[in-house]
Amino acid sequence: WTENQWIDYVSSKNVKTYVFKYKNDLVGFFELISHTEKKEVEIAYFGLLEEFQNKKLGSYLLSKAIQKSFKEN
Repeated sequence: WTENQWIDYVSSKNVKTYVFKYKNDLVGFFELISHTEKKEVEIAYFGLLEEFQNKKLGSYLLSKAIQKSFKEN
């Protein structure tokens, strides 16, 4: 993508990115895309840094992503 395409994408009111921190450390993130015409919210991206895997933080973050997606809809 061009720089302008990235700016348009992240500036869209339908795209929201959430960052997860634990004890001031960046742990992971997820991104929601609202499809208002379909009344759906997509968990488009979800990531957890390797050093935080297998510590039950991923399931916590996924639960938060699902909760947020229902609130957005």
